[in-house]
Amino acid sequence: MALLTATCHSLPAGSGRPAGVLLVVADDHGQGDVGVYGHPVVRTPALDALAAEGMRFDGVRAVTAICQPSRATLLTGLHPISTGVFGFYPLKEGVRTLPLRLSEAGFFCGLVGKRHLQPFEAFGFEWSRERSPAEGREESVILGDTRAYLDELERRGRPPFFLMVALFDAHRPFPRPGGIGMELAVLDPLDPARVPVPPYLFDVPGVREEVAAYLDAVGRADRVVGGVLAELEHRRLARRTLVIYTADHGPAFPFAKTTAYDAGLAVPFLVRWPDRVRPGTTSGALASFVDVAPTLLDLLGVSGEGLEGASFAPVLLGERRTHRSVLFASQTDHLRLPSRPIRSIRTARYHYVLNLFGERQLTIEAVTTPTWRAMEKAAASDEDLAQRMSTFLNRPQEELFDLEADPLERENLALDPGLADVRQELGEALLSEMRALDDPLLHVAPSATDADRERSRAGFEAWNDLQALRQEIFEQRQ
Repeated sequence: MALLTATCHSLPAGSGRPAGVLLVVADDHGQGDVGVYGHPVVRTPALDALAAEGMRFDGVRAVTAICQPSRATLLTGLHPISTGVFGFYPLKEGVRTLPLRLSEAGFFCGLVGKRHLQPFEAFGFEWSRERSPAEGREESVILGDTRAYLDELERRGRPPFFLMVALFDAHRPFPRPGGIGMELAVLDPLDPARVPVPPYLFDVPGVREEVAAYLDAVGRADRVVGGVLAELEHRRLARRTLVIYTADHGPAFPFAKTTAYDAGLAVPFLVRWPDRVRPGTTSGALASFVDVAPTLLDLLGVSGEGLEGASFAPVLLGERRTHRSVLFASQTDHLRLPSRPIRSIRTARYHYVLNLFGERQLTIEAVTTPTWRAMEKAAASDEDLAQRMSTFLNRPQEELFDLEADPLERENLALDPGLADVRQELGEALLSEMRALDDPLLHVAPSATDADRERSRAGFEAWNDLQALRQEIFEQRQ
């Protein structure tokens, strides 16, 4: 079992449990891009109201900054390495998901919106509507499917329920004036001149326009959230429903999605549970996506045996202020080859990142975007920007950041002799976590022992074979 410090918890008998759970998961939505998290211009009235009625978490982090593995973790309480979903891969046979556990306990489990889970049937949703990305970006479609699910709930006599509403926003392609298809039109787009550029990017010509379009997508997601919450209110379910809003990971910009940097892992996490979660509260407790399923099972009185996460119900209920002391994250495979796997571990103060194949140049979707091209053009006459982009593409094997002094993670302190003890301690903790999870890439960790390599040899060879097969398929399609 992983080393990450947390506490188990059980609600006292007779304390009351929610009649249902609504889990809303947006796509590619960064934590700071919500009004209640301090963004000055984004339009998120529904999310801001949700936070005012419940608890805003600042310390929740995704376990990976790509979608399918992150969603699988939310629905299993297991790390991607354990589920087998460490990229766009199927769930391992025999994994008992959150919907399966809840269904066995009499819950009616449904999914509305984006699936991005394979094989979908293995996750155990009893009710779902499959939608294309274009359909899924239509507010009326998602709200119509939500109503259909709730109609079925009524027909069944209102059993306890678990509904996941998986939004397609704020994923690319972003909405734009006059857009059609997946690029739905924006009736009142934000003015790029008024939009602040995220501090992990660079404010050069061409960046603001895409950032503004992304924020318009966030606003569209907010409208859907508002509609879904209004439907709960209309059906008199709101006061008995535990509502969570989050995103699978950060936005699809350089230095965020598909990285282990905080801009990729930090997500909004808002929880409302009337009469149980104190309105207008904020928590800075460190917690991981691997803890979400255990927390829900705990609050619903269902066994969470065999999970790698731990319930943060005590934080939610105001009984504790802390949860974890360190957080583990991984990024293994995306759609681009060759893979550039990353493992990381962070405390409240420091973030240690291990780039397992430091010699490989980064190849991810973010470096094909208008924002990257705009920065690339500006870098021709800006030495600092050129160096920053080069470092992003060609990362050293080890990175260490002081999050208090450098929250944007720009100054790598891995070679700072004054932090040698910190680097060693976090490196050992990371290696311990990789061992605990039977990580197949333990084989290439620089401080792995011969026993570690022997232990992970079979898993590493299987992963290598998979990479070779993906490369062959990729070349055949060219």
